[in-house]
Amino acid sequence: MKYEAIIFDLDGVICHTDQYHYQAWKQLA
Repeated sequence: MKYEAIIFDLDGVICHTDQYHYQAWKQLA
């Protein structure tokens, strides 16, 4: 599969990603 574009949804406008961001930061800490 070739990706034509990457959408950055850092503030959760397109989809709510708060839980994923929390889990990622928790693993890094």
